[in-house]
This record gives sequence, C-alpha cells and structure tokens, in this order.
Amino acid sequence: MISGSLDLPDVAQRIADSVLGLLTAEGATVMWLDADSGDLRVLAVAGAGLPGNPGDVAFRRGTGLSGLAVTMRRPVVSQDLLADPRFVYNPAMRELLSRTPIRSGLAVPLIARGTVIGVLALGSRQRRFDEEEVRLARAFGDEAATAIWNARLHEQLRSQLTASETLLAVSEQVTAMMDLTETMRRIARQVGLALGADMVGAFLANQDETHLRPIAGWHVPRHHLRDFLTHAIPLKGHLILEEAWQSHSPVWLKDVGADPRVDREAFERFPHRSNVFCPITVQGNPLAASLSPGGEWSGNSRPRSFNSSRA
Repeated sequence: MISGSLDLPDVAQRIADSVLGLLTAEGATVMWLDADSGDLRVLAVAGAGLPGNPGDVAFRRGTGLSGLAVTMRRPVVSQDLLADPRFVYNPAMRELLSRTPIRSGLAVPLIARGTVIGVLALGSRQRRFDEEEVRLARAFGDEAATAIWNARLHEQLRSQLTASETLLAVSEQVTAMMDLTETMRRIARQVGLALGADMVGAFLANQDETHLRPIAGWHVPRHHLRDFLTHAIPLKGHLILEEAWQSHSPVWLKDVGADPRVDREAFERFPHRSNVFCPITVQGNPLAASLSPGGEWSGNSRPRSFNSSRA
C-alpha cells in the first residue's frame, strides 16, 4: 500500500497512518533528514504525533529520541522521553514535548541504499515497546525507506523535467518580447510555476547598487501590491542579498525570519516563510534579481523547501 504512490507527501502519510495500526501506538511522525543541516523535518503526522506542519524542523541535529536513532543508525526505545538522560533537547522542544500526552517512544532510522534518509517515530502515553515490536517496526521502516526513496527520486526527475521546460519557456519569452517590464513579468510567471512559489518579484538595481527597485511581479497579493510597487528592497547592508550579489549566485532560506542576515524592515513589510534570491547577470555583471517567496506571503502557511538544485 505504501508503495502504491510516487507522490512524496502521500507516501509519507500512508506510512504514518499504517504504522499506527501495525503497532497500536497513539502517534506517529515521519521525518526526513535535511542533508545540509542534519535537522529532521516533518513529512507527515498521524494520531497524536509530534505537532508540526510538513517542512517544519522537528528535531535539531542529533537531538531527542529521533536524533539519537539517526546517529546510532538503529532503533532507539525510551519509556520516559523527558527524563531519559540520553536525549538532548533545547528549551522550546522540551516545552513542546511536555505539553503532549506522549511519554514513551520508539524511533526507527529510515535507511535506503546505505544512507539514512529520515526517521519513523512512534509515541505512546506510557508503554514498553518489546523486542518483537522493535523488530516489526524495523522491518516496516525498511519498506518505508524504499517507498520514500522511490518517491523522492520521482520528485527529483520531475523537477529536472520542469527545470528544462522552464528554461525553454523563459528563452521563448525573452526572444518574443522587446518590452523589459513585460519580459520580466513573463519570466517571473515561469519561475513561480516551476518553483511552486507563492509570489515572484523581479527587480533592477539602481545605479549605485544600494537598492533593488521592482519592475515586475507575479501573484503579488492585492494587499501588498502598493508597497511592492513603491518600496525598494535594500541591497547595500542587506547581508544575505549582498552575499548573492557579490558571488553572482542564488541564495535560499528556509526560515527567513530567523536569519540575522535578513533586513528586518524589509521582512516586516513583506513577511514570508522561505525564499530564493537569484541575481540576473549580463556578461558577468549583476544587473537585476528575482525573489521567490514561499509560505505565509499570500496568507497561507505552506513552507517551501528551496535547495541548490531548484535555485
């Protein structure tokens, strides 16, 4: 059943739902391992699993029951998650766990082709997971890891196809139009569709390269439209954008509000969860840029997992 789909969110939800019936736990959380940070991020939750939306950080690198399972590459069991001296929690995570009814847990690393790709965590109010249940969870985890691996591979191949189609579409738009604003609007649209962004803005740098002024946008929320058209984004002193501008390379953030390199005034004016910022260079010199925010910009809370391949 869990291998009957190649849609990653659907596969993860099937895994979480199925394991609850298999081991009669109160909650289940499927997490994927962020290769860049080592953090575990939520893929799916069933029952009284760890609260969180897909894409949220569930456990920082090496922390908690699940982080230990990743480090040890084997199942880890605990009858008291909060009192177990093997686990490290930051204050926020300890507070979150203390508000849930879950006290006992079993975490199984999801290993595909020799690589840990995530964790399947089970929680219960108070119980002891015996050896037979651990063996069964491990066997189920092997099947789950294969299903997730196949779904991620399918997603990557689909993303590569989308990227190729986007580059072709952008090329056609650039050659078909002479008007700069309309060209950039069409490019913004193609980029937004390819990345699944909530909104895309295209900007030109002023002569001193201190600010980026908007020239076109795609899916700009109506209540932000006036500010978008009149407000220049700081470039000089805006550390994260300066980094991209000077290196002529894209940068991406999964949690914009938590990054100290982000200009606070710009973020408060246009709050959003994640983004990718890409300089547009001509003969080796950056002249313009595109910004693709995701999550909360348009009134939703869907995070976007921008990465190097998508950027």
